[in-house]
Amino acid sequence: MSVASDNITYASLPERFCSVMIDYVVVVGVIFILIMLATNISSEQIMLKFWHVMAVEWFYFSTQHSSYRRATIGMRIMKIEIMDMDAQQINLTTASLRYCFSLVSSLVLWLGHWMMLTNPSRQTLHDKVAGTLVIKTNV
Repeated sequence: MSVASDNITYASLPERFCSVMIDYVVVVGVIFILIMLATNISSEQIMLKFWHVMAVEWFYFSTQHSSYRRATIGMRIMKIEIMDMDAQQINLTTASLRYCFSLVSSLVLWLGHWMMLTNPSRQTLHDKVAGTLVIKTNV
């Protein structure tokens, strides 16, 4: 690992959980409002558009994580950000890989997320696969 760990405070599970919940309120809220405004369809039909939701979710998380801010809206509120192992901004490919593996991390009782409690840099499965860290910001 290239990052000097004595200068970094890694984001905790509660901080990461809260940031994701904020982000899901944003993403899901915007999607449902847009769909309801654009068409007159029922909530059952909206659920059939699951793959559209996944595309919007991937776009939101991947572009926000790879942006110069290195954080989603929820992460900015919780004062955490994502970086690679060299403390650099991640690219869209890395962010997309991380997003895809975050789905895998959630498949079985969120085991991929819980593994952050067993390593000193608090990396989840998707962090390890993508080579990323989630840290507290100084702001």
